[in-house]
Amino acid sequence: MRIGIAGGGLIGRLLAWRCAAAGAEVEVFDAGAAGRCAPAAAGMLAPVAELARASRALHARGMESCRLWPRWLAEEDAAGLCVQRGAWLTAHGRDRGELERVADAIAAKVPDPDEHLIGYAGKELAEMEPALAGFERAYLLPAEGQVLVDEVLELLGGAAARAGVSWRDGAAVEEVGPGRLRAAGTDKRYDWACDCRGLGARPAQQLRAVRGECLHVHCPGLGLRRPTHVLHPRQPVYIVPRPADVYVVGATEIESDDPGPVTVRSALELLGAAYAFNPLLAEGRVVDARVGLRPALPDNEPALRVGDGELALSGMHRHGYLAGPACVSEALAAMGLA
Repeated sequence: MRIGIAGGGLIGRLLAWRCAAAGAEVEVFDAGAAGRCAPAAAGMLAPVAELARASRALHARGMESCRLWPRWLAEEDAAGLCVQRGAWLTAHGRDRGELERVADAIAAKVPDPDEHLIGYAGKELAEMEPALAGFERAYLLPAEGQVLVDEVLELLGGAAARAGVSWRDGAAVEEVGPGRLRAAGTDKRYDWACDCRGLGARPAQQLRAVRGECLHVHCPGLGLRRPTHVLHPRQPVYIVPRPADVYVVGATEIESDDPGPVTVRSALELLGAAYAFNPLLAEGRVVDARVGLRPALPDNEPALRVGDGELALSGMHRHGYLAGPACVSEALAAMGLA
């Protein structure tokens, strides 16, 4: 089976690798340069936390992705790039009502709330996660975790190449149709043509851009072990640990096509949230500031569309790492490669 893929971001790489691993002949066309990445992603696997404002379908895909990530990465001896210690849901004292509202919304959607939401407070919380000693209460979400995004993207490119995927960098696909990709005015024929271009698929798909900004802060003394969602009625944030005492603080969600650097307003909001989270972060060093434009559909949830010899994986929004493996698995099944 010959498969052509338009787009070499996270989803394109995942799909190419898994198709090639299943025995297909795969060719990827990517408009960008070799080695590019999705810079504003924190790699959170948050199928439970997302239930507060997302569908049960996204939750199911997220839970499936939490199972697939370590299994697939283990094939490359890289299971350690998926860290599953759970995650925290918390809020400052003045926002305690928001914490309980979100916890109640999640509990109403999961079959076993006591397994997915475990409350900690006071001394017990401080012992479990010392970096949260300044918070009165938090919920542990045991099913959650993270993937190390920079490392995973690099690994996926190498894994796809080792599986025999052909790569065409700097080759923008102008159109995807049944069994064909049009690039540089020339049609190329395949058994399946797959559209993973993200925002590059506009206007053929009803996609819009959502700008996301995040900061990387080096803070050796913090010691946070798990991704943490800090709730707020207007501006919730997350703090996500990375190797070498670096923490990702994010992320803004702005309806904008602007790919420019992080704005002063956003930086102030994120830094203020970091300082309020733990005073130790006041002495941290901002080592990176990243911006990404996320492709979103009207309902803000990923979609798999399958036709005769063509499929599209689109609208990943901020759920690429959460839903990507599950969506790719569904695409493989649609092409008879499961």
